[in-house]
Amino acid sequence: MIDMTRLKSQVKRSLYVSTVRLMRGTGITGRRGLTEQPDTLRVLMYHKINDVSGNSITVSVKAFEEQQAYLKRHFSVITLDDLLAYLDGKQRLPPKAVLLTFDDGYRDNLLNAYPILKAHGHRALIFIATDFVGGGVFTHDRRLPFENPTLTWDEIKAMTDVFDIGSHGISHRILTTLPFAEAKAEIVESKRILEAALGREVPSFSYPKGSISDFNDDLERAVGEAGYKVCFTTLPRTNVGVQNRLRICRYNVEDYGLPYFSGLLDGSADPLGFKDTKLGYEIKRLFNRATGTHDQ
Repeated sequence: MIDMTRLKSQVKRSLYVSTVRLMRGTGITGRRGLTEQPDTLRVLMYHKINDVSGNSITVSVKAFEEQQAYLKRHFSVITLDDLLAYLDGKQRLPPKAVLLTFDDGYRDNLLNAYPILKAHGHRALIFIATDFVGGGVFTHDRRLPFENPTLTWDEIKAMTDVFDIGSHGISHRILTTLPFAEAKAEIVESKRILEAALGREVPSFSYPKGSISDFNDDLERAVGEAGYKVCFTTLPRTNVGVQNRLRICRYNVEDYGLPYFSGLLDGSADPLGFKDTKLGYEIKRLFNRATGTHDQ
């Protein structure tokens, strides 16, 4: 019997790597000149950093180390404070600015990512879904035959010399699937919970899932009214002269080798953003239904 989840993963990897090669091979990447444009921001999104075979949405420890070394050599890793200062008109972004983000709040971010980031002098931003602090299983992990432990409050506090803390809602449910009042409570209450537990301001939010159908204008207004200063989606593209501080785009990092990783940064992977248009989202949803698989 064909393992459709595994087959889908193999097809996805082949498509993604081939797209980067094609963009470079045809010279389109160079003609776009995205890497050299001023005030551009690339935001990278991670979830898990571990070497557990068969795990989902994870980057191996070795690959993560290689990626951080590559960023150290070729890009400028900025902090949340740097981004907020830029958005407030207080400073420019450095050339080739990159912001590192992590979603969900897995313990391996502390065990594996933290020491590597610290060794390279890189800060990052981690978005916490408050219901899962200290335990719980995310929906996208339920099919896995092993645990993916989440951070405790004490562990989150211990990370703050390297990680800034942001909100990822309370229950990690897609906000557009909830009644608006309930979705707004996820936005507002998660900020209150985090600030009370950590004793510090939490100025950033990222939408659960965060693709084109997972947020809307009403939710965006609710995020701003809740007091967040910046908000992140998962729309995969480079932010050129950030137009909307409540709709920052991010690239999801896949463990597809360093050439693919560099393709995220120079724009070679941008055509893959079609999957996060409304049409692409519907095609992907129908494909998942037909194959009995789901997004991770």
